[in-house]
Amino acid sequence: MMAQIIRSLIYLIVISSSAGGVYYFFHPTLLSFTKATILTAAVQIIFFVLYNNILRYIARIQLEKEALLAAQLAAKNKVLLECSGCKKTNNVDIDLAEENSFTCSCGAENKVVIDITSILPTNIIYDK
Repeated sequence: MMAQIIRSLIYLIVISSSAGGVYYFFHPTLLSFTKATILTAAVQIIFFVLYNNILRYIARIQLEKEALLAAQLAAKNKVLLECSGCKKTNNVDIDLAEENSFTCSCGAENKVVIDITSILPTNIIYDK
């Protein structure tokens, strides 16, 4: 990371000095070279700050989309359910955020009732 920062600063200085040198050929004073160098450095810094903020914003939006998709996939479950009519087992997608139903191959429309209960864990007593 530190090497990248130093490399970027060296590029900034080289490019700014080069632009100042080109401007120096048209107006040969030390003040014009200094102004052109500082102006070029400022423009580069402003450009890359804006560029990095835009990239960071795009990456954050992409991560939020992926997190939303993962949350939607986590809410869906596949469950093996038995048809109430023909007693055939069906592989059904269950979405915990909405009412669920499925149609069996026999044509029967089945509704899914989700019953979430709690139990108290017990310790097994071994008979000696």
